[in-house]
Amino acid sequence: MKHLQNKGITRISNEFPSEFSAVPFERALDLLLEVKKEQAKSLEASKAELVYAFQTEKKTSKDSN
Repeated sequence: MKHLQNKGITRISNEFPSEFSAVPFERALDLLLEVKKEQAKSLEASKAELVYAFQTEKKTSKDSN
């Protein structure tokens, strides 16, 4: 539950014992979409580095044969 709370998908009350509640479904989807968009941006940003590393490895492997 703490993991979901950290993602903003659930809320916790300040009462004892604590009560968890889910955010509305549409809000949860929005939050998850934002996470995926950030992951895609990160992958896009590292694309050139990944391509270079792949090409370098491919060349190194080819040269050693």
